Amino acid sequence: MPRPSCNARCGNDSGWGTEVEGNWDVPRVTVEGVRPLRRRVLRPGLPAHAACFDGDDNRTAIHLAAFDRERSMVGVLSLLPAAPLGTRPVFQLRGMAVDAATRRRGVGRALLNAINDHLPADALVWCNARVEAASIYRRDGWVEDSGVFDIPGVGEHIRLRRPDSPRGTPD
Repeated sequence: MPRPSCNARCGNDSGWGTEVEGNWDVPRVTVEGVRPLRRRVLRPGLPAHAACFDGDDNRTAIHLAAFDRERSMVGVLSLLPAAPLGTRPVFQLRGMAVDAATRRRGVGRALLNAINDHLPADALVWCNARVEAASIYRRDGWVEDSGVFDIPGVGEHIRLRRPDSPRGTPD
């Protein structure tokens, strides 16, 4: 059975989220579409190639962007394929970035909700989240899978996984 779209889950069939969720449309986009916002938020002041991640160009990679009513891109994330766990597909969520002007307005939640619209139902998903951003994943039910660790040049992170993903999801 197909899953309802993010907009349908928000209880609004107009194509936009509710006021509580925000007014976000979250379609699949190209990798070139996510890189400018990813760079501005996650790699400020660094060269353009700093916003290019291993796996971005994989044919099974999924890139999502949240747009406001004016069609401005306000958030992005990428789901990059990882080694499968048995027969189950595994994806690493990378590069989730929300424009500073729209933070704490439901953009991140809309992006996380939209993951289910684009992945196989049995997919496992994990991420290395910046410590200061980990609360959005926890509020969405994600589970910590590591202690704090440093990614040189980027900062302190913690590994999280969706609750239906087993501990120690491969990287």
